[in-house]
Amino acid sequence: MLGVKPAFGRFFTEEETDYARSAVVVLTDAYWRSHYNADPGVLGRAMQIEGQLATIVGVLQPDFRYLSSRAKLFFPLASAPEERAPQARQNINVQLIARLASDASLDTAQTQIDAFNAQQMEGYPSAIAKLLENTGFRTHIYPLHADHVRSVRPVLLWLQGGALLLLLIGSVNLVNLLLIRASARVKEFSVRQALGAGRHHVARAVLIETIMLAGIGGVLGLGVGAVGISLLSVLGTSELPLGTQVAFSSRVAATALCGSVLAGVAFALPIIGFLLRKHLAPALHTEDRSGTVSRAAQRLRHAFIVAQIALAFVLLTGAGLFGVSLQRVLKVSPGFQPQQVLTGRIGLPPARYGNEQTRLAFIERLLDEIRVQPGVTSAAISTVVPFTGQDNNQAIVPEGFVSQPGDSIRTHFHCATSGDFWQAMGIGLRQGRFLEDADNHRDQRVCVIDEVFAQHYWPNEDAIGRHWTPTRQRTGV
Repeated sequence: MLGVKPAFGRFFTEEETDYARSAVVVLTDAYWRSHYNADPGVLGRAMQIEGQLATIVGVLQPDFRYLSSRAKLFFPLASAPEERAPQARQNINVQLIARLASDASLDTAQTQIDAFNAQQMEGYPSAIAKLLENTGFRTHIYPLHADHVRSVRPVLLWLQGGALLLLLIGSVNLVNLLLIRASARVKEFSVRQALGAGRHHVARAVLIETIMLAGIGGVLGLGVGAVGISLLSVLGTSELPLGTQVAFSSRVAATALCGSVLAGVAFALPIIGFLLRKHLAPALHTEDRSGTVSRAAQRLRHAFIVAQIALAFVLLTGAGLFGVSLQRVLKVSPGFQPQQVLTGRIGLPPARYGNEQTRLAFIERLLDEIRVQPGVTSAAISTVVPFTGQDNNQAIVPEGFVSQPGDSIRTHFHCATSGDFWQAMGIGLRQGRFLEDADNHRDQRVCVIDEVFAQHYWPNEDAIGRHWTPTRQRTGV
């Protein structure tokens, strides 16, 4: 589907997407070289991952990249046959991607997906089906690259616009300097024309000079740009979508050099137009001791000065607005107190902690050990840490809520936490109570919601004791 072939070995088979046969793994080239010293006999060897053995069946090409993924190991997305049945309702978040046929379009794919959704709607519970029908739920199809960079695209376009304005300011400034220099050479070019030089000779001389000037500047700029790109990682660009692929390459260098040549041609055009005047006598007169620069030359210079100041004003205004916006964003409360909060990640091997009670017992022991450490005021476990880019969104059916026709369906972020999560994050309570460790051992499912959730579904009412349904589960607030 991605058009990728393994460097050697193979990819997964359909049978290996079943739990019983899913103990296989494909390595990236970097992992193969760093952990197996590029051993070509690695196929068929077993490696232990989270307490389970997996057989190596393939190694990827060195140039393989999938968007912003930093994965080093790839496993089959395994499931049981009953989980793949049309009537199955699984609470799972995956990214669905597809390659269109050469003669297919996005509109065709959208039509097919709409028909598929209509067919699947027949198997949904009536409450969920009614909610989806009233809200006009629809699956939208986007190009993969456009969807991946959608969140940062507007900002990047603004930054590119600022860079273009900066380039125009420099270009206008340089053209103005070249005009001043050309004014001092009017007599020289007039004498050349008087001695028989054609207009194309003058144009060629100016064109060569400006292209050489722009080319030298482009080469110097490439050096500065190469160093600047290497320093971008300090600013955290690797955290942006496709940020790890920001690099200096031969294509970048070729594009920059071609741009420099085109800029040189653009610089030459006003200079050539200024020098190629039909009347030579006035031009010679302006260059004697008593002559002054012609009004036409002055007006041209003044026009470029005005353009330069106008562009600079636009660029400075935009930079100022960006600065003010950033300052206001930094003042917005994230909803918790991040000061003095430490985070870490832990993974539990399914082979040893596959049972829910086993995982719960480990978490409780771990939290008890952390809470007694010197300097720790509270400790908690959460499936998601704020601002890490991880989320888990799901549509729900709230108790007593009737959606209006045409209203957009809402998906809500949710995560699992231990009882001290809100104390550790410094989050206040408006009504009701926080979760407690004892809730993990009760049959009744409970949760804590935020004010936006409560006001949307139960405005001006008490949300305590209400219920909402995700997929087939029922949860009390």
